[in-house]
Amino acid sequence: MSRIRDACYDPDKKVQPAGYQGRVEIWPGIETSIGRCEGDELLMQIDQRFLAARKETALDVLRRVMLKHKDDGELLGRTEVAKALIGQVVVTPYNNLTYRVESIDWATAPVSLSTVSGPHGKMTFQQYFVQHYGAAGHITDLQQPLLVSQPANRALRRAGTHEIRLVPELCRMTGYTEQMRSDVRMMQAVARHTKLDPPRRKAATEAFIHRLTTNSNVQQTIHAWDVEYGKELVGVEGRRLRPPQLQQSGKEFSYDAGKAEWGREVRSHPLQQTVTPVRSWLVLVTEQHRANVMGFVRLLLDVAVGMGVHYNQPELGIVTDAVQSYIERVGKDPRVLDLVLAVFATDDEQRYSAFKQFMSCHRGIVSQVVLAKTIRGQPGTLRSVATSLCQQINAKMGGTSWILNFGFESYPMVVGIHCHADHREQKTVVVAAATYNRDLAQYHNADRFVDTDEQAMQSVASLIQECLENFRAKNGAYPADVLLYRGAISDGQLKKLIDTEVSGVRSVIGGLSTNKKIALTYMVVSRNVGTRFFQENGKTVGNPLPGTVVDRVVTRADRRDFFVVAQNVREGTASPTYYHVIVDDAGRKMDDLQLMTYRLCHLYYNWQGPICVPAALMCAKKHSQLIAHNLHQSPATSLRDRMHFL
Repeated sequence: MSRIRDACYDPDKKVQPAGYQGRVEIWPGIETSIGRCEGDELLMQIDQRFLAARKETALDVLRRVMLKHKDDGELLGRTEVAKALIGQVVVTPYNNLTYRVESIDWATAPVSLSTVSGPHGKMTFQQYFVQHYGAAGHITDLQQPLLVSQPANRALRRAGTHEIRLVPELCRMTGYTEQMRSDVRMMQAVARHTKLDPPRRKAATEAFIHRLTTNSNVQQTIHAWDVEYGKELVGVEGRRLRPPQLQQSGKEFSYDAGKAEWGREVRSHPLQQTVTPVRSWLVLVTEQHRANVMGFVRLLLDVAVGMGVHYNQPELGIVTDAVQSYIERVGKDPRVLDLVLAVFATDDEQRYSAFKQFMSCHRGIVSQVVLAKTIRGQPGTLRSVATSLCQQINAKMGGTSWILNFGFESYPMVVGIHCHADHREQKTVVVAAATYNRDLAQYHNADRFVDTDEQAMQSVASLIQECLENFRAKNGAYPADVLLYRGAISDGQLKKLIDTEVSGVRSVIGGLSTNKKIALTYMVVSRNVGTRFFQENGKTVGNPLPGTVVDRVVTRADRRDFFVVAQNVREGTASPTYYHVIVDDAGRKMDDLQLMTYRLCHLYYNWQGPICVPAALMCAKKHSQLIAHNLHQSPATSLRDRMHFL
């Protein structure tokens, strides 16, 4: 196997999805880690990983982008190439290593001299690759610029290897393009190899264990250390929390844990808190999809009546497929619009970002984007789409779809903190999404742009202060409790987080003028964990049902931690969410923290079902992704407090 960053892949066992042999290869892999868990047990996490290696090279991408912008000038062409390549991960087949592209060196080419010396002095990059890799290092385009990457290995950085030069022609692109992701059949073909259901994943894990415990070279090495690998998966007893009772306009209902979805109930009753009538709104669509969209709008209006939301008839705006056409149509509309519904013909991230930037930053109008293919289909399916769309719009305009009765005497401020790195701009956006009402359903979003991880941690204190002041402005007093869920943190950053971020938040809270000290609860939330749970059903295994909690055997002896599977998974194997409680001033019981956390996964109004993390953290994540995607301005002030999520 070949080690690529934190995982090991087996290029010899690569597979090509049926029908797409010439476009992408799937390399199967394994990621493992060993840690000391409860009872002083040493346990190994084993998780399957897959690397998508495309046939096209970085040079193919470079040429395609330059050709597309050949009439726009070389400077603009290079800018567009940087957008397409910087931040991307490439794999070099000559050594099966991956690199993240940090920049493009337009002044250096394969014929330039490298830092490596040969028998006759300095070698060119071309000579170096041919000498070291033979035919695999053969280069045909001698004038192509080189890619620059920072070494992922810390030892190389300490040794002074600060930058690595790569030849685009020898770098294969990884991951999926937007065009690939929009190809439903292709993604289905890929999913047959990558989305392993519990029986297949369990079998693959046991096959790896068998390789470990029967390979003579492995056995010889570990026996020299007096170590032995176990031969079976570890059994652990979990428990399942009952689905909570949801409330919607006086009606109380629950849901079937096996399906974990309540779309029918949402459509059957008025939403908990609806917005004022949507009087003036605009639907933008291309002529090609006009008839289909008008039929869907009629269905949307019908569904909205049952949900207690009133829409006036919209005005239809016919546009071309170019984003500028959408923007110009909104820009010349003389009315004060409550809503713009834009129907895009295809999934295009740049078009989406540009449209959202204009709507949120320049016009301050609530907007909703939907793909034309999403609103085609059977009436039953379309009613579900219309339900989701109606409640999303209601939430964006300040409404609430449903609530849970938490039974608070004094309700807390629940905060989600998420960081999103923009590799193209070398910036990180840090977002705090904090509740400010009793139902924990309204959010204030605060954000900062920073350059480093340390600055990100330092900025959290000021974000929390802004959220606390907003809470006081809305309620006349500060909250008695702050319950904070912190995402996007690795174990290696934990000490720095405690020393810098938590300390800063404590200073902010301690400096407030309150009658009673505010209790802080700080939890680090990890989605990228290698732990997987299989629920035994007789002789077969399946996914744990939503609400499954595991807080023993596989948790750490030196931590207050637990796993929760909150969501229902229809494809593949459920991935649990890991919670590490690093601060608990309120002294809550673990059972109470687990129940509170699970229930908070039910308050995200983009889906009629529980999600994998508390809603505040998901809102922070969505907000950070949106403004990081070319939205380097804060949303219009008029939208900041009333948008549940952007």
